[in-house]
Amino acid sequence: MKARIGLGALAVLTMVMGFGCAEVEEPFRPTSLRLVAHGEFLRDEVVLLEAIGVDDSGKEVTLEENLTFTSSDEAVATVDEDGVVTVHAGGPVTITATYAAPSGETLEAFVEARATCIYPEYDLTLGHGKVVPPLFWPARRPNGEAFIFRLEDVHCDAEWQWVKTIHFVFSAGWCGPCSDYARYLSGISAQLRREGMQVVTIELDTLIPGTPASTEFAYNHLKNLAEPIAGIAAGDLQTYLEGAPDNGNNFLRKSGFVQYFPTKSVVRTRDMRMIADASATGPWANLNLPVLEIAKNPDADWSKPTPGAPGQPGERPGD
Repeated sequence: MKARIGLGALAVLTMVMGFGCAEVEEPFRPTSLRLVAHGEFLRDEVVLLEAIGVDDSGKEVTLEENLTFTSSDEAVATVDEDGVVTVHAGGPVTITATYAAPSGETLEAFVEARATCIYPEYDLTLGHGKVVPPLFWPARRPNGEAFIFRLEDVHCDAEWQWVKTIHFVFSAGWCGPCSDYARYLSGISAQLRREGMQVVTIELDTLIPGTPASTEFAYNHLKNLAEPIAGIAAGDLQTYLEGAPDNGNNFLRKSGFVQYFPTKSVVRTRDMRMIADASATGPWANLNLPVLEIAKNPDADWSKPTPGAPGQPGERPGD
């Protein structure tokens, strides 16, 4: 009887000892970090980030603590403490995750993206209420800097967020009234910029009627007329539209929108619609656009000119 009790006690002791020697799992210690974005970097959208730790054996675990997130450009996108990214505008942005390990080491990972947006639907006709196609030009800034001016960038990118309206002037080197208007805009260019209006002058012709103007001609011609140049300068010889025949060069001449010089219009950048049209068939035909008033209130109805409105004939010579 004592022997049986002794054997039973030994069995229990053996079990206890066996449990006591069970292998304890080591805590997960990542040696590298990777960051995964779930979603597209589109304006007004949200992207969720997942920080994944990787140890020396290749094991991966999603980390939820001891993380901080930062954005390289908060005008483009911001990120909160949980790794939720809110996209505000188009443009390049880098989101970085930093993991502070209990050992005191830090690990970093990042996602590089170019945030963008969807350009409004359009056709190839220009006129009041129409969405202007996503045209682009090799252009010059007032200081002479060469760059590619894209309407898609103006609509989407953080760099252009200050621009609420674009005042397009379709001009010609041989046109006297065009020169007068360029000088007038030069004088009020600072006021227009303060109100969020970007002036863009597109020269269709050189000093010779019917000869397409390049961007080089447009810039030099406007610079000779008045300084500072009111805004961006480009030539219709290099007006481009991706997917159009011949890439769209000479697009404005071919469109038929410009029937006299200067032809003026205003485009609202939030939806890229022409809100004021002074072309031959537009509501402001043969009238001068009150560009400063439009710049101050781009959401007003500018389809019906008001007699005596600022900027109409007789109010401001040269407008």
